[in-house]
Amino acid sequence: MAQFGCVDAGIEDPGHARRARSQAVKKRLSTVAGLSLAAALGCATTPGNHQKGPPLTVRVSNESWAVSAVYLVSGGVMRRISTTPALSTELVRLSFGALDDSRVTLLVRQIGEKEEFRSQPLLVPPGGRVDLTIGTLLRASRAAVF
Repeated sequence: MAQFGCVDAGIEDPGHARRARSQAVKKRLSTVAGLSLAAALGCATTPGNHQKGPPLTVRVSNESWAVSAVYLVSGGVMRRISTTPALSTELVRLSFGALDDSRVTLLVRQIGEKEEFRSQPLLVPPGGRVDLTIGTLLRASRAAVF
């Protein structure tokens, strides 16, 4: 029966090869675990989250007699950002990293109504301000970037 071991200066150490293999396996496992963790963390974030900058401010002025739900569409994702009471104004701040794209569209739906207002795509810089005015008639609403 052959023995695996290491001979160094005439002294045989049968455990040396076993320890060397064990260390190599541990090193391989730690490398695989590190790469798996890096991949998992990389997949947990969206590209928009890497952007940093001042927050985007959306000023919503509701001049209608109806409560309005306001949505922000960015990168194909629609997020409800405000429910604005009738005849009131709200200021909404969003972190710029929360946007999937610098091109956004605002969508307004009045509670209990089928009609909706959709703004043209707006190119918003970091720290930009968007003013949304909801008109007494929904089709008279308007959005502007400042």
